[in-house]
Amino acid sequence: MRALWVQAGHAQADGPAAILAVASEARLTDLLVDHSASNFGEFVTAAQSVGVQVHAWTYQHRVYWHNPAWNIRNSRGESIDWLDFTIAEARTWWADYCAGLEAQYGVPVHLDYVRWPSLYWDRGYMTAQAVQDAVAEIKSATTLPLTAAVFATDDQHTPGQNWRAWLAAGLLDRAMPMCYGDLARVQKYAPSWTVGTVPGLSWRNRFYPEGIWGEYHTPHEIVAIIRECRSQGFWSFSFFDYDHAENAPPAVRQAVGDTDVTEILTKRTYTSKTHNNGDGTFTLEAHAGHIHYKDAAGDLQDVDLQFEDMGTYWRVSKASYRLFVNKDFDSGDLILFRNRYESANHDIYYRPHSIWWVNTDDKSERTKWKDRQAVTGVLDPAGNKITFSNCFGPGVHMEITLRRSGFTKELVIDAKPPTGGTPYTNWALGLVSGWSADNLTLRGSGGDWDELTYYERSERLEVVEAGGAKSYILKAWGVDSDERRRELPVFFEKQGGTLWQGKLIPSEWVENATYPIRMDTTTSYYAGAGDGECTDTGTQTWDTFHDATASDLVDYASTEVQILVYSSGGYVEIIRTFFPIDTSALPDAASVSAATFYIYAYGMTNNDSDGDDWISVIQTDQPDPTQLTTHDYNNCGTVDDPTEGIDAGDRYDISSYSTPAYVSFPLNATGLGWISKTGYTMLGCREGHDCIDSEVAGHNRLRVYTSENSGTSEDPYLSVTYAVPRRVFVTHW
Repeated sequence: MRALWVQAGHAQADGPAAILAVASEARLTDLLVDHSASNFGEFVTAAQSVGVQVHAWTYQHRVYWHNPAWNIRNSRGESIDWLDFTIAEARTWWADYCAGLEAQYGVPVHLDYVRWPSLYWDRGYMTAQAVQDAVAEIKSATTLPLTAAVFATDDQHTPGQNWRAWLAAGLLDRAMPMCYGDLARVQKYAPSWTVGTVPGLSWRNRFYPEGIWGEYHTPHEIVAIIRECRSQGFWSFSFFDYDHAENAPPAVRQAVGDTDVTEILTKRTYTSKTHNNGDGTFTLEAHAGHIHYKDAAGDLQDVDLQFEDMGTYWRVSKASYRLFVNKDFDSGDLILFRNRYESANHDIYYRPHSIWWVNTDDKSERTKWKDRQAVTGVLDPAGNKITFSNCFGPGVHMEITLRRSGFTKELVIDAKPPTGGTPYTNWALGLVSGWSADNLTLRGSGGDWDELTYYERSERLEVVEAGGAKSYILKAWGVDSDERRRELPVFFEKQGGTLWQGKLIPSEWVENATYPIRMDTTTSYYAGAGDGECTDTGTQTWDTFHDATASDLVDYASTEVQILVYSSGGYVEIIRTFFPIDTSALPDAASVSAATFYIYAYGMTNNDSDGDDWISVIQTDQPDPTQLTTHDYNNCGTVDDPTEGIDAGDRYDISSYSTPAYVSFPLNATGLGWISKTGYTMLGCREGHDCIDSEVAGHNRLRVYTSENSGTSEDPYLSVTYAVPRRVFVTHW
């Protein structure tokens, strides 16, 4: 939020156009307009068309103006023009009045002077509780975010304005400490503020309690104050007031820069940003995965997925989950995953323990192959990966890698194990880890685990709180050095009073894989983005795989996908990709004029450059946009000649690839018709030979990053340009 107060006289004298021009030049996002201005409704209409949020600025004077009997009186019976907050009828009238403002104009209310009249007033029977009761009634009567101007001093009780308690109790969504004054004043009081605050600053020096007005701040001084607020963790700010805004545009531009100035912060969602284009249109940038998380104040911030070095462990803290990894592999709890997404509040612990030969005829029979070792992890910051080399002996490692929705823990085996002396005829290799999730239920499609019997699944599993909030353990995979993938079963059991989790590596894969091989399981804080790939492959004919209704493999947990066709030596492989994108942040009344779909390509193979080696955008209809199944292979458009959401001239020629970069697909009228305002826009990609059912000669593919990539700069996303009709209000207050 970057806000500006506008008094009624200035609003009426200059009008919405002039004031919004200043707001636009100063890159402001909100206007706190005195609702008593005769043209207040015009401000709401005009501001909405350019993406600026108007707040109805109201104060307690309005109440005693309605009924002078509600004036405050001191213990001597002396009256002053100020609301007596102890009068229940007066509090209720103000709450109803605020609710009426919100209902008529559709904008949030901003409160002012919610306190005793001054530091020196004989307060008599007035109490801080009475003031808080007034705020509570207004909050109860309104539905939009409620804000208030408050004292910035560290003694919040002095004016009967315990605004920190209001925030903590949810009676106020944002407080604006009025830190009028110079840089020293901000430095003095900002440390005593709390989450949910927006520093209120002045274009001029104003000192409480004397009320002395000084000289104008220069742009340089304003920049210093804004930057100090930001250094204290307060990224939003507001200014008093429009009448003294001469230095606003250059100061704000210098302080906040021009890179993020067009974003409308109040329109953020977990997966999207909305920008004001300054010409009456807006752009929704909707990503396949989460790009924001909620901070302690409930504000959506940019995800920053990276390990922080905390001495004896690493942690991740700027996402909807927290992750803690000990540096010592032999420590008791190596990994702690903490889910804090929305209502979730639970912890899951992992303790990698050992690797066993498992008798697949009787899985209770096992012989240990490798035990964990006391090794120290090494962080690769660029890859967001921690490697515990030789942690199960020479050539057997573990890697812990960040994902957007959680993390993976991968077992890496450099060379084929000595399988000749395995103790069982039918065997698998099993990695076993201690596992605990107190007061949580493990749930699969076949029911809940009772923590007594052996429980094995090859599917996404839910870890469920009593209240219903969940984490997810995604389907496990193995992949060898030839990129051949294999689904792996995951099991849970209780032995010796300890809960164990493991994954089984089938003997045929251990025997025939190309080494090194790696096996992963992914733990996620939400259901997932659902972008991924379906792969059908084998030694039958092209038509067999092209026309199949289900694929052999499916993957929606990896950081990359391939849009691929292959046919050579009797071996065929076709991969179709899916990119469901939540576009419900679009207003219901949005009129979409253009949209472009972006995927980030980082590699290609192009053996058959016959003119059909292109990539196109298709509408998909996977039933669940948060995951893929093998049956979705047939849900990526019609089998032959699927309807394309782009013009033929906008197809991507694989041979044009040179270096990693975004590939853009401007949607045509058909593609624009696929955009949903209430849910997911379902997009996918297929290679040209697959689309037209023409067998490829060799190997064509484009490699693309998914939403699970830890950074957001290579995300698949959809950019939608739209306009909304103006709303007209009739003012009759």
